[in-house]
This record gives sequence, C-alpha cells and structure tokens, in this order.
Amino acid sequence: MTSTFTPGSKAFIVINPVAGSTESQQLKKVCEDQFRAAGWEIVIHFTKRNENLDEVIKKALTTGFDLVVAVVEMEQLLLLQPA
Repeated sequence: MTSTFTPGSKAFIVINPVAGSTESQQLKKVCEDQFRAAGWEIVIHFTKRNENLDEVIKKALTTGFDLVVAVVEMEQLLLLQPA
C-alpha cells in the first residue's frame, strides 16, 4: 500500500502513560514537535485503565484521521492507517 500524506493530514496519537520507561509528557512533547513541524494536525490520547482501546482506535480511523500512531517508547511506534 502506498500513501501520500500532505501538510494538514490528521494523526491520532495514542500514548500509554504507564508503558515503557520514557516519561509520557516527554513522549507527548516529541510527538507534538515532530508532527506539527511536518504540518500535521494531531490529537494526543492518553490511555485510561479499563478503556476499550479497540473502540477508541476504530472511532479515530472512521472519523477523519489519516493515521493512528501508538507510542510506547521513543524508539517504538506502531502506525495504523485506514484501508
């Protein structure tokens, strides 16, 4: 699959504040800085205990987000894109 993202594309970024060893606010700042510098609109979502993350991601993918990014550590990203 080939995709082209342009400035103004929208990313939904998921951060689990208890996963990994990197402080969640530091991850948030890095994501904000990098995505916004590339011209992306972003929404950052911090996971909550007992939250149905499948439903949160499905909603993001069906409500206009071009990309879902799950951040665990600075070096680990999971990118999901609508089909």
